[in-house]
Amino acid sequence: MNIEEKYKLIKEKYKEIKEQNDILKKAIIEYKKDIKQLEKKNDEQNSKINIILDKNSNLISSNNELTGKVTQLSNSLEEQ
Repeated sequence: MNIEEKYKLIKEKYKEIKEQNDILKKAIIEYKKDIKQLEKKNDEQNSKINIILDKNSNLISSNNELTGKVTQLSNSLEEQ
């Protein structure tokens, strides 16, 4: 194999690797974009969960308060 053939072979390999590199760069960009979208969706879901947990906590407090009042009323009725 003479030097021109070696040069041509190296040039072709370089071109292939460069094309593969470009494809990988685009794939990484898409992957990062997908990750950002998933992180945003995750943050939104976490916010919704926190709102639901707060509502649940408030409902539990209200329920406990009402249970106490019902117990007091029941005791008052039993005393009469």
